[in-house]
Amino acid sequence: SPDRIIRAIAIAVSNGRLADNLGLGVQLTAADGSFSFLTPLPDSRFVFVTVPSGYTATNSFFHRLSAVANPDTAYFGLRATPETANPVFRWVQISDPHVRTDPENGVEFSADLTEIEELPVPPAFIVVTGDLVETGTQDVQFQNYVAGLAGHTTPIHSGYGDHDAGPGPLVVEKFEEYLGPTFYFFEYGGIHFVMYNDIHAADAGGLFIQHTWLFQDLVTARARDFPNHDIPII
Repeated sequence: SPDRIIRAIAIAVSNGRLADNLGLGVQLTAADGSFSFLTPLPDSRFVFVTVPSGYTATNSFFHRLSAVANPDTAYFGLRATPETANPVFRWVQISDPHVRTDPENGVEFSADLTEIEELPVPPAFIVVTGDLVETGTQDVQFQNYVAGLAGHTTPIHSGYGDHDAGPGPLVVEKFEEYLGPTFYFFEYGGIHFVMYNDIHAADAGGLFIQHTWLFQDLVTARARDFPNHDIPII
């Protein structure tokens, strides 16, 4: 059954940190699909999962940690989609939509996405590489961007840019509020894709925790690619 197939493979899960109290920032699920991080909640804001090739998430790929629930629990659902394991696919990268305060900006952005989706060979997914909005301190601009995403069936992966920075001290907080983590990973067609924020610290203390996280992620991705250990990375 699809359930048995999913539980038979190791899925990478991350708490978006350098490491937890056991030295784990990225780990593989156990044989029963479970995982556990021992991380003080103030130090982590998300837990997120790598959606592997051959599967599609049935809910969000990330879970917002609660400052109230301790311990917190996250459930990630995956369903088998063999077509996403096909190594022959097309994807589209766009950048710098700079959505502004006029709601029409969100409408125009949505129209751009529709045009991409209607290409003769539709893309498997779209990556937006940052500067989603003009001024990251403005909620309305993020709201217009999110409105532009609504209704599109093609998966869209949004990345972080310097224009997306909000007020300090944690400048990534506004992006996180509307779109989730500023760095994460996913896989498609046997390729490991990393959405990476190399601009601003993702830690309130000013630490670029994502640098060491990236190293852990790449090591884990190669370890999962058994027996070759040479999965392509973008």
